[in-house]
Amino acid sequence: MKIESITLPVLWEEHDVAARLQQLSVTKDILKNALTTGVTQRLNCGPLLPRTFPGQAQWAYTVESLRLQVCPDGWQAESHHNLPVTIAPDKSFGIVVYTGDEQTGRLHGYPSNKTSKGIKTQQAVLRNTLTIEMFPETLPQAQDDTSEILKTWVLLYHLDITNQHQPVLRSELSFPSVFDVQLGKITVWEERIILNEIDLSDQPDVTRLTDDDIGIPLDVPVRRKTA
Repeated sequence: MKIESITLPVLWEEHDVAARLQQLSVTKDILKNALTTGVTQRLNCGPLLPRTFPGQAQWAYTVESLRLQVCPDGWQAESHHNLPVTIAPDKSFGIVVYTGDEQTGRLHGYPSNKTSKGIKTQQAVLRNTLTIEMFPETLPQAQDDTSEILKTWVLLYHLDITNQHQPVLRSELSFPSVFDVQLGKITVWEERIILNEIDLSDQPDVTRLTDDDIGIPLDVPVRRKTA
């Protein structure tokens, strides 16, 4: 189902994307390498594996590849309620990897998470836009009012095999700001950074893939930003 939503700034031109990613301490090559590694591992999965495993492998190896590239530069790999979050060197934000729907990576699309999510996803998105005073019950007693909320960027990817002659992996790094409780979907992104499509037409086995999304939860808790 297409989600009609209001989407704020969308960056897609090469120089704009590169400049914005530099501000976030990542590069197009880092993200492309992570995404390519993930889809390659998916394609390497044999036909006798459980049906959901190729999707799990793609997600997990995308996370690992991202971390292998950025952690030597001061990023931190953390697990928040079993969700891998990769924390920026200044600890002001983290990146999570998420499977997106068919609108992912489309300039004029309305992307969202692929499968319906619940209250924890809603809370994580709210933390991107609200001040810490909105969640006093989630803070340790020792935490003071100068603390800040860890912001969450989402690396969305979608494997599009509708055109079997030119399958592609579309992706974007985006900042969610509104979550629809009834739909279980992120419906508004404060900012979207569209990444280049990854052409998979040279991968003969890609057309045998099926829809096997695994529904990883998006749950990023409040934490202190260190100086």
